[in-house]
Amino acid sequence: MAAPAAPQAEPGSFLVSAPGKVILFGEHAVVYGKTALAAALGLHTYAWFKTTNDGLARLHFPDVHLHHAWPISDILAALHPHPHPPSPVLGVSGMPAPPPCPMSAAVHSSLTSLLPPSATANAKQAALSFLYLLAKIHPTSPGIHVIVRSSLPIAAGLGSSASYSVCAVSGLLLAAHKIRPAFTHHHLATVNQWSFISEKILHGTPSGIDNALCTYGAAQLFAQGHLEPLPGFTSLRFLLINTCVPRDTKKQVENLKARKLLYPNIIDPLMDAVQGVSESCRHAFAQTPLSRPSITSTLETLIDTNHGLMVAAGVSHPSLETVRRITASHGLVSKLTGGGGGGCAICLIRDDTTQATIRAIESELEAQGMLCFETTVGGPGVQALVLPNDNPVVAMIGCGFDTFATATPIDWTRLYELFPSPCSSSPPTQPY
Repeated sequence: MAAPAAPQAEPGSFLVSAPGKVILFGEHAVVYGKTALAAALGLHTYAWFKTTNDGLARLHFPDVHLHHAWPISDILAALHPHPHPPSPVLGVSGMPAPPPCPMSAAVHSSLTSLLPPSATANAKQAALSFLYLLAKIHPTSPGIHVIVRSSLPIAAGLGSSASYSVCAVSGLLLAAHKIRPAFTHHHLATVNQWSFISEKILHGTPSGIDNALCTYGAAQLFAQGHLEPLPGFTSLRFLLINTCVPRDTKKQVENLKARKLLYPNIIDPLMDAVQGVSESCRHAFAQTPLSRPSITSTLETLIDTNHGLMVAAGVSHPSLETVRRITASHGLVSKLTGGGGGGCAICLIRDDTTQATIRAIESELEAQGMLCFETTVGGPGVQALVLPNDNPVVAMIGCGFDTFATATPIDWTRLYELFPSPCSSSPPTQPY
C-alpha cells in the first residue's frame, strides 16, 4: 500500500524557533535511577531558511563564527559517490525515516573534508550535522540559505546544541515539503527522532532528553530512560544566572560516584531525598484547582531543599553559593542547575517581585562577573511559520532575512513575538 501523500510546506522564507532546556530538580540523582524534572527554557535558537535555485547550501551562524557555502552536489557525493542524488528513505508517513546509526567513519571523514579549515570546533560540529541532515532529509534541494542566531549560552548545559538540532531538522523538513509549520504530534515525533541523530553527531552518546524537551517543550519528568510530561505545569518566571565558571559535568559525576562508594549510607539517602523533591513537585502540580501562591511557596521550599542536598553531595561551588547569598538577600531562592561545580543557577521570580528588585540582583551578580537572563520556564517547544520579508510585523520589528545575521539581539530576539502561543505539545511516555 502506497504511503499517504505528505503535506506540502509553502515555499520561500520561513522561520523556526526552538527553546533551550533547564533542569529544575533531580540533578545527579537521575544517574542513579531517580526522577528528575526538566523544562523548556524561554531562551531560543532561531533558524531562518530561504529556498534558492543556485545549487548551494549556505549556512551562516554568527554565534560560532561560521559563514560558508557548499555545492549540494559535493555534499551528496560525500555520502553517495554516484552521479544521481538518492531519494530519502521514507517512513510509513511519507516523511524521511532516521537511519539506525547516524554516520559511518567513512562518511564522517568525507564530510569533514568539506569543512572550512579555519572554522572553530563548534562551527565544524554545527556544519557537519547540518550537511548530513541536508543530504538525508532533503537531497533534492535546489538550494538553501540558512541563518542561525541563538540567545542560549553555548556549552552551559542549557541544551544549545539540541535547540540548534531541532531548528535544523524542522527547517529541512519544511524545505523538503514534508511538514507544515503547524506541527502535528506525528511531525514532532519525526523532528525529535532526527534531532536525536543530530545530537549523536554532536555529542556521541546523548540521552535524548535535551532534543525531546526542545521539540515538545513544557516540563517533563524523566527517570531510567523514560520521559513523561508533568501534567498541570504552568510557565514560570526565572532568573537564569551563568556564573561563567567552567563546568565539568563528567568530573562532578565521577566525584559523586567516588563519594557514594566510600559513604553509601550517606549518599544513598541523599539521592532518595532528591527523588522526594521531584515527587513533591509532581504532587504539587497534580492538585486541583491549582493555586499560584501555593505552587510558588512549594517550589521555593523544593528549590532550597534540592540545592541543600546538592551541597551535601559535594557538587556545589563558591560561585553558586554567591548566587544563593545575593538572591536570598533580596528575598528570593535559587539553586544550581545541571552538573554543578560552577555553570548555571536558577532563581524563581515570584509574581510580586518588582523589576527594581530584579535589576538590583542582576547588578550585584554582574559585579561578580556573572551573566543574567530573565526568562520563563515551561513554555512551548519548536515552532515555525512562513515569514516573507514584506510581513508587516517583520517591518515593525525591523529584522528581515537580509538583516537577520547582523541585527542586534534586541531586534532579533523580538522575532519570538511573531509566533503564536499554543498549548505545549507533550510527547507520549517513551524510552530513550
